Amino acid sequence: MDDFEQLSPDEIIAEKDREINRLSRKLARLEETVAQARASFAAREQVISALSAESARQNRYLELLLAGSADMILVLDAEGHIVYASHSFLERVHIPSIERIRGEQFGEVFTDDSFKPFFDAFYTALSEKRAVIFDMEQFSMLSLDPDNPSYFSVSITPMIEDNGNVDGGILLAHDITELVSARSQAEQASSAKSAFLAQMSHEIRTPMNAIIGMAELALRENLPGSSMQMIASIRQAGDNLLAIINDILDFSKIESGKMEVVETEYQLSQIISDVVNIVRVRVAEKPVDFFVHADGGLGNIYLGDQARVRQVLLNLLSNAVKYTREGYIILTINGEKTEDGKMLLRFDVSDTGIGIKPEDKTHLFEEFTRFDHARHAGVVGTGLGLAITNRLVSLMNGRISVESEYGKGSTFSIVLPQSLIPGKDSKFAAVKDTRSKIIACESGQLAADMFSAAAAALGVEARVTFDAGEFAGLLEICKRSDANYYCFAAQSVLSTNPSLRVPPGMKRVVIADKSGVSLNDTHTIQSPVYVLPLAAVLNGEADNTRAANSAHAETFTAPNARILLVDDMMINIKVTGGLMAPYAMKIDAALSAQEAINRVKETRYDLIFMDHMMPGMDGIEATAVLREMKNGAVVPIVALTANAVSGMKEMFLAAGMDDFLSKPLDVHKMNEILQKWIPRHKQIPIEEKKESAVTAAFDLPGVDSEAGVARLGGNALMYRQLLTEFAAAIPQSLELLKKQLACHDMKEYAVTIHGIKGGALTICAGKAVTLAEELEIAAKKGDTRFAEENTGTFLAECDRLISSLKSFLERE
Repeated sequence: MDDFEQLSPDEIIAEKDREINRLSRKLARLEETVAQARASFAAREQVISALSAESARQNRYLELLLAGSADMILVLDAEGHIVYASHSFLERVHIPSIERIRGEQFGEVFTDDSFKPFFDAFYTALSEKRAVIFDMEQFSMLSLDPDNPSYFSVSITPMIEDNGNVDGGILLAHDITELVSARSQAEQASSAKSAFLAQMSHEIRTPMNAIIGMAELALRENLPGSSMQMIASIRQAGDNLLAIINDILDFSKIESGKMEVVETEYQLSQIISDVVNIVRVRVAEKPVDFFVHADGGLGNIYLGDQARVRQVLLNLLSNAVKYTREGYIILTINGEKTEDGKMLLRFDVSDTGIGIKPEDKTHLFEEFTRFDHARHAGVVGTGLGLAITNRLVSLMNGRISVESEYGKGSTFSIVLPQSLIPGKDSKFAAVKDTRSKIIACESGQLAADMFSAAAAALGVEARVTFDAGEFAGLLEICKRSDANYYCFAAQSVLSTNPSLRVPPGMKRVVIADKSGVSLNDTHTIQSPVYVLPLAAVLNGEADNTRAANSAHAETFTAPNARILLVDDMMINIKVTGGLMAPYAMKIDAALSAQEAINRVKETRYDLIFMDHMMPGMDGIEATAVLREMKNGAVVPIVALTANAVSGMKEMFLAAGMDDFLSKPLDVHKMNEILQKWIPRHKQIPIEEKKESAVTAAFDLPGVDSEAGVARLGGNALMYRQLLTEFAAAIPQSLELLKKQLACHDMKEYAVTIHGIKGGALTICAGKAVTLAEELEIAAKKGDTRFAEENTGTFLAECDRLISSLKSFLERE
């Protein structure tokens, strides 16, 4: 008031105006704030309304979802009171509404014993704060059909709050009755399939025994070359069909879970030797070289399933042979010890085959899978080999992998953990005396490299070449040396370079070619040369080995032994008896179980081979009868059957038999059986017989017949058969060669000329071999011009050769 009294009237009016203006502005701001608040409130009301509508809509969706769910859903609180039950659950228990049971104790509403598993599992889930999942069979309230049980997959999940407290649980039961029924039907179908495979095995393997067995016997006869070739083709086709049957049976065993891994003590060297001998034969007729590179320092004795290890290796190598038309296949073997004392054996199979497309790799190990059908139309197989291999490797806790470049080749790798045996640490391959030295002439650069690697792995000094001229120089050096030299030379090198002479006193070793023929005037080593055979030669343990593809396996005769063959098919009796003929045993036959029993009553036998499935009394029943008889109580009985599915051997042994031999007969396995069960005092070991070499040479222009006969161990008859086969087969190959040259197909030309070269090498036709070698090298380089300029000379040489052969054979 005092302030206003001191102001003039005009100043008082001005001050009041300012105050009014300030209050007006403040009032305006307040009005704006109120307006904004009203707008915000209205917007909030709209949002709340929208959220409520959306929540109602979502709840409705959830209610519809739960109501329409075929699964039974039940929500309980922590004390077991019912909070929610789905329509499907209420329908099963015949309760019309959730309101009837909401808030009720689950155990008090559902007192039937059928619900006890639900109740027990619920409290387990809540007390242990974890989901509980189980399958159950319900016979009462929850079954749609009272006469048939329902099956459920039940899961109970606890509801856990942020603070860790359990607020209840959600129970979900899914009806799997149809699934269980389908599984049961599948198991029945699988059982029926197994029974069918067992029957099929017998029905197919029985005639296969006759086909392969008769072909085997025919191959032992002195037949014309063309007939031998046709019979060999029959034998090969039989082996292919048998391989397909075995693949199907193996896959069936694995699929049904009947394939077991049986661990025994074994020698790795024996497995590798067996595998190499088999693969060597399979590549013999292809322009494909086979090599082996192994770490000689590996352990040799392991605990594992040797049959399965052998099988997976053969599967991979057989695949490589199938899909490699030219080039090479290499088996590499090494290993690494693990911290737990095991050995991780690694096997790599590399080839120069067709390779695998990137998009096909993911399906490579699936069953019945084959790719590039048009390109592989002539390849025999089921598409099961890799699937079986993959599963066998898994059964042995191993792993398999593949690297491949389409059009260039593949490398399959297997790693298998195998147990070492304490106190048995023998090496895979070792040389007793490393002071020996080696000079060697191999057939090519890669072969020379592999030979050098084998010698280095054994710690032996070696100078290896593939050039005949360089080898001649090494021979001259050896003449002036006092060192203990071994001289290795490829058979093909010696055949095409007759002037090569090994100095007197030097140990000469011939590296036999694909024909597998060994010589009787020198040591031989079969290709491929790797640490095992090389160590055997250097240790003096290898001498004039028999051909790797020889069908003969007998190691003794037993003229005083008497055996009984029991089979309802005479052809099987003839095949088995024929295969056993070299043993010179006394063989009786019985075409029925009853006839076998009658014979055993009258005669004391050293061994009985008993067929399984025969009309009337089968082999198992017959064995039971024989075991009750005086003469049959202790005589060894071997099951001889085409039924080779899993568990059969165990069944036969449990039935009182002593051993098992499957059809078609493997002559080597048959020899093992005979050697095992024929009394030792009746076995007379067979000594190796060496036929005297034929000194008289045939007068054949362009052919070194003396060398040809010598390389067959002096067997002139066999050499004549080779000449017959060459004269009959080569003209067709020459016509094919002309067509390939005309269309400039150098790739196929190289394959054909390689085959002709191999035939010429076999009969020691040196000039033809040299010309073929030059043409093959040119074809592989794509040198069409050289081929066009020199094929005529080669054809003329072959025509002269064939003409002289035909004249000679007609005179003979």
